[in-house]
Amino acid sequence: MSDEAGPAPKPASAAALAEADAKFERGIQCIRANDIETAVQLFAEVLELRTQHYGELALECAPAYYRYGAALLYQAQGNDDVFGASMKEAGEGEEAEEEEPAGDKENSRDKGKGPAAPDAEEEEGEEGGEEGEGGENDLQLAWENLESAKVIWGRQGEGQHSEQLADVHSLLSDVALESDDFPTALAELDAALAHLAVFVQPDDRRIAEVQYKRCCALQLGGDAEAALPAVQAACDCLVLRQQALASKLTAAGEGPEAEKLTAEQADVAALLQDLKEKVQELEAMAAENADTKAMIKNTFAQFAAGSNAGAQAKPAGDGGGGGTADVGGSGTAPDSGVQNLGVVGRGTKRINLQAVQTNVPGALPGGGAGAPAGEPLPKKKRSLAELMGDDEGKTSIGFGQAPAPVAACEAAPAAATSCAEGSGAQQAVPSFLQAASVQAVYGKGAQADPPPAQT
Repeated sequence: MSDEAGPAPKPASAAALAEADAKFERGIQCIRANDIETAVQLFAEVLELRTQHYGELALECAPAYYRYGAALLYQAQGNDDVFGASMKEAGEGEEAEEEEPAGDKENSRDKGKGPAAPDAEEEEGEEGGEEGEGGENDLQLAWENLESAKVIWGRQGEGQHSEQLADVHSLLSDVALESDDFPTALAELDAALAHLAVFVQPDDRRIAEVQYKRCCALQLGGDAEAALPAVQAACDCLVLRQQALASKLTAAGEGPEAEKLTAEQADVAALLQDLKEKVQELEAMAAENADTKAMIKNTFAQFAAGSNAGAQAKPAGDGGGGGTADVGGSGTAPDSGVQNLGVVGRGTKRINLQAVQTNVPGALPGGGAGAPAGEPLPKKKRSLAELMGDDEGKTSIGFGQAPAPVAACEAAPAAATSCAEGSGAQQAVPSFLQAASVQAVYGKGAQADPPPAQT
């Protein structure tokens, strides 16, 4: 049956079609023998011939798409394992080279072995990179081929090819799990379960397999609570299988059929034991997650309670002057949660330097105002009479008697105390006004006026 979509089919000969069928069977045998690379090559050739003969979306091509996609998936899984091992070996080799002494490296280069080593390492690294890229390409090709098979079988109608669709959905979930796409894997597994329910019994082991894959996808996705029911469903399916095998074994009696049933019964018992351990693991994880969630919830609750208590304990103030309220007449404000740290810094008092006028005179005699601050006291002009002496024209030493100097007590109020203390002391007379000096100049009849008394 050919399909109208895609390029026009190119009919092949009957011999070519028979050869393609033979290659298809050989590919299945290679998968069972774990010769994945040969199986991939054989299925690729079969698919190419059938798509050319029947069309790309023909029903006859669906098994080839399915087998080719499965083989690519197995090859990608194998390449991932080999790639990881080669990278680990390369890393160990680099660490060994770093630990090798410099003298050993020079000796190895002298022997002619040094230059060849980097080339070999580069080739191994390139091969490892190609293997990693090949694994990603294989997964992509596997997904595309399995999707093609799903589309071809799915459009045949409800209830048709349910077994094939269950298998292809299961493999699509494997591809999604390899790509860490857990939501897609769960969707594919749910579809596989729906198709399995059409044609299998509740004790079929394929149901347990799909449920276990659902458990793994949920656990890897971080939902251990949802994974627990899935693994429990797998356990229930295996328990039903054990009961069915026991009934068949009783009816079979002895013989090859009984031996086969006994072997399957032992296999199911081992799987059931593993699943029970998985149940315990998930229960422990679920309990730990519940404790963690409860602890986080309590922490947030305590934080919220502390914030509310702090807000209620804050003083409201008197509403007028902005001060704090006095509680119980003690004169102290309620604790607002603020700690007084005292003086910040060294705690020393800062001194501001300001200019101070020290020679400002006081009020002048007679009620006159003093000079402005910061200005020197103006000198008083002496009259001619003062210069010449008394009214009778008599002169004394020099230009007559000098006026009494302004007392220091009158000049500055701040010095009044010192003037009062030194008023009783007699100031020293200059040498040129002493009696011996005056007599030497004017004769014995002249006498110097005594110095004015200090007031």
